[in-house]
Amino acid sequence: MSSTDQLEVEVKFAVDDATPVPDFSAVEGVAGVGAEQRFTLSATYYDTPDLQLTRNKITLRRRSGGPDEGWHLKLQGTRGRREVHAPLDAGDATDPHHVHPPRTLLEALHEALPAAPVDDSSADFIAIAQVDNERHVTDVMVDSPSSHGGAESVGSATSYKGAEFCDDHVSSRGLLDGGQAQHWREWEIELSPEILDDHHDGDAQRDARGFADDFLDRLSQHALAAGAKKSSSPSKLIMAMGDTMPD
Repeated sequence: MSSTDQLEVEVKFAVDDATPVPDFSAVEGVAGVGAEQRFTLSATYYDTPDLQLTRNKITLRRRSGGPDEGWHLKLQGTRGRREVHAPLDAGDATDPHHVHPPRTLLEALHEALPAAPVDDSSADFIAIAQVDNERHVTDVMVDSPSSHGGAESVGSATSYKGAEFCDDHVSSRGLLDGGQAQHWREWEIELSPEILDDHHDGDAQRDARGFADDFLDRLSQHALAAGAKKSSSPSKLIMAMGDTMPD
């Protein structure tokens, strides 16, 4: 069973329904902004019956819709989060009370949390929240310094996808006892795999990371200037669980 592994570095913002989407083309270093794309995403989040994952800030979900649909396991990292993916048709989620995630994700989970089950034939997980999202996505291209890898030539300039801006219109439902339905809007700015390419050593790696972090900071400041506020919640799951979130 195939799986993929990538780094996720993003910032989240709370916005009300009337907040206009910012024009990132005015930000220093932005080479251009792509056309908006829209996706309908539907995700179910899972945990062990005693909520081991949620207590350890680990997320497991199965999401349909969008270019990266499938199973997603998100683990805490020293920089951002490590995200492990598996295909949508892997595992078994037909019974929300006895869910069996893909074995590749269970193995990655067990490495990070040894107390978590690793045997896909006996590891039962339960559905804890449902999150549906109308996502409006815009690619933000970045001007690249000649020393940074992963760039491609566009006309006479050098640029590539530096980040993805997501305008999310979210509906959620907590699936544990006492769970409630909620609706909100939020923005996410996530650095692209190209700008996070860490195939460098020493000073070159530090320069590449500094370049990516500076770019994310400039985009974030532009979002704040447009009326957004830094989100008080680190994830949609925490918002969806509400008062059923464990201490």
